[in-house]
Amino acid sequence: MKCKPDEGTVTYQPFVSGTGGSQCFRIPSLVTLPDGSLLAAADARWNHMGDGFGIDTMVSCSADGGNTWNYSFVNYLGDNGDRYHPESTAFIDPAMAVKGNTVYLLVDLYPGGIYIGNAVRGTGYDENGHLLLKRADEESCRCFLSDWTDGWAVILCRDEASGIVSEERDVWVDRWFNWYRGKPVAKETLFYGKQSGQEWESGQGTGGDQEIRPEGNLFFADSPWKVVSTSYLYLTKSEDGGRSWSAPMMLNPQVKHASESFYGVGPGRGLVTEEGRILFPCYVYDGVEGQRSSFIYSDDDGKSWKRTEDATKTIYSGESQLVELKDGRIRCFFRNNLERVCYADAWKTKQGYRWEPFVRTEITACSNCQISVIARKRSADGKQVILVSCPADAKERVHGTVFAARIGKDGEMEWCGKKEITGEAERFAYSCLTEMEDGAVGLLYEGGEWPISFEVIC
Repeated sequence: MKCKPDEGTVTYQPFVSGTGGSQCFRIPSLVTLPDGSLLAAADARWNHMGDGFGIDTMVSCSADGGNTWNYSFVNYLGDNGDRYHPESTAFIDPAMAVKGNTVYLLVDLYPGGIYIGNAVRGTGYDENGHLLLKRADEESCRCFLSDWTDGWAVILCRDEASGIVSEERDVWVDRWFNWYRGKPVAKETLFYGKQSGQEWESGQGTGGDQEIRPEGNLFFADSPWKVVSTSYLYLTKSEDGGRSWSAPMMLNPQVKHASESFYGVGPGRGLVTEEGRILFPCYVYDGVEGQRSSFIYSDDDGKSWKRTEDATKTIYSGESQLVELKDGRIRCFFRNNLERVCYADAWKTKQGYRWEPFVRTEITACSNCQISVIARKRSADGKQVILVSCPADAKERVHGTVFAARIGKDGEMEWCGKKEITGEAERFAYSCLTEMEDGAVGLLYEGGEWPISFEVIC
């Protein structure tokens, strides 16, 4: 295991090639914090642009409108070095939501060697919410992680013949799923990396007379105890503007179905409603045409989560983004196969949410790409204003454009303006919009001069 790379500062752009040692960045997320600072997140794909096998999550914060950015790694495992490797883990597709002074960051985590195309079906957890494990030389998951006690868990294994449960001797697991040999005396005696605001240095801590340092992680391909080879929803939060982050919470036991190989977050932004409900867009993947959007939501500040039904049934709806209209409905804009900006509305009910049939707008957009959407704080002619950024080409990820629409009394979208970001043949892929403290709009997007470019557009 490697130590997490050092923090640093860059100017004008948050994810210039070489930042933190990573040459490649993808999947922008951008939010505005209560103090007016900007917080950006992206995949650090190190030396490749693929969708797995060595990806970590970088965040970068600017307190001066994007002139200076302070970056750090929030999700980092460091298996097989900071590079592409066919057996490496991957944190992928960040989405952030801000409620008060708390930032919620949701990503997908793939175990070593897994990606969306080879993940197996299952939640990865048993009926009691315990992480399932199997020994490397066994076929069945007869082991599992215990409940957490003071930030630690142990590995338990059930004898298939007798049903007797025994504990793996002198093996302890921390909240980041790192495992250790020897019983930790106290959490503060463990030093490794930088986690949850603590300054940890590799190999400097001891537990009693024994040095305590992690020997691996349960999500590594070479772990003696292996997790189920599926996708995991991995939630962390920060209460200090992204400088430190909590231990993760795995959402699979609450929202993923056992029949699904992949259920992941729609990258970009989550949403906090007027009443304080936290929402994150998600989707299931079972081949391109088997994609279906939904969203998950929490009414207790992220402690528990529920999932909606699928947004569509007759067409595929993939990566999505959400906006709340003034009448309380949630409008879900989703990746699709119709070469247009499409959305479906969800109305809150006592049982959850009720979806209306999807709408295909007249705005041309690349079907093979995520889009971003936000609601502006200021109205126009007494009507709510929605901004949508996407590649405005039916086939290719080019011609980046931000469209504006006023929302009519029945929820219809009255398109009222647009701003071109890149030329008709110039690259524009994933993007993320945010409204800044002064009312200007910031855009973080794939394309332009940098791997991910930041602009203040209006």
